[in-house]
Amino acid sequence: MTRESKYGFGRTACVVLLAAFALCLCQVTPAFAQNSTNPNMNPGQFDFADSFYTTDNGMVLSQLNAPGDARQCVNPPLPNGNAVLDNSNTSPIHNNCRVKQTLAVFNNVGQISFFNAMAVLANVNSFDLTNSNGVFNHTEGDAFRAFFAPIQKQANGTIATVACSPTVTTNCVNLSAAESAQRAERVFDTTTDYFCEDILNLWRITYTYYTAAAFTPAGQAALAPFAAANGLNSDGTPILTATADIDNLAAQGYLVEVQPNENGSQGIAWIVCVVLADPTNGTITPDAFLISVTFPNTTTPVSPQFQEQFNCLQSTGQFCP
Repeated sequence: MTRESKYGFGRTACVVLLAAFALCLCQVTPAFAQNSTNPNMNPGQFDFADSFYTTDNGMVLSQLNAPGDARQCVNPPLPNGNAVLDNSNTSPIHNNCRVKQTLAVFNNVGQISFFNAMAVLANVNSFDLTNSNGVFNHTEGDAFRAFFAPIQKQANGTIATVACSPTVTTNCVNLSAAESAQRAERVFDTTTDYFCEDILNLWRITYTYYTAAAFTPAGQAALAPFAAANGLNSDGTPILTATADIDNLAAQGYLVEVQPNENGSQGIAWIVCVVLADPTNGTITPDAFLISVTFPNTTTPVSPQFQEQFNCLQSTGQFCP
């Protein structure tokens, strides 16, 4: 099912990063010089306007703005370290909150990508399911998976292979989307229709962790090619970078995919994250900064290629050679 947006698409060929960002509020001042207003440059990343969330997409604003949903430009209130007020853009579907925080992610085929997190949705109440657009976006939010890789290694050095639950509280995997709880970078299922169909950039949280079978001789043989190609994560297990590999290993019983309950009893179920379809030519603003997974108790990134490319994009507007 595809819904056509009533707005014209600009630089990202269907993605909601439409030609210009943010509601036009007043003249640009030097305070907002971080975001280029050159029409030949790409703008930075702005949160969606309230009306775009609600009138156009059937979301419940009181839920989106509630503390549990952690909307980047509302909780905590601006100014905060992750976002700034910026009146330099003119898009009618965005507001004047520009998000500086940028996160690392592999796309569906394992390529380096980046995204901006606009909000996390605590539960299904964020969707107005009495509204056709709300129903549509609930369906779309479930269609596009955001794979998170929570840490499995325990304090005693063992690798847990079962998820924590009310009845399992020790030697278990804490299913959390927090950055500090990840063993490797996320993988987003950016299938061919994501940039045209997922209008609100909704993603279904999907946790992945290795099973006990992954540590048998057969499992280690199956995982060895990924370790050789992608390296090891902070647990010392192979990094996975592509959705097909995740699904194939899950089908073989070496990996588990878990989606939290929609009622919020298992933590956030969806996130609003704008994947940068074109991170070049000004999209990464001078004041933007990258968040990526690091090895425990260090600032060393598990996948340093993200920071390298981020630095090039920020300083030159292009990927590194």
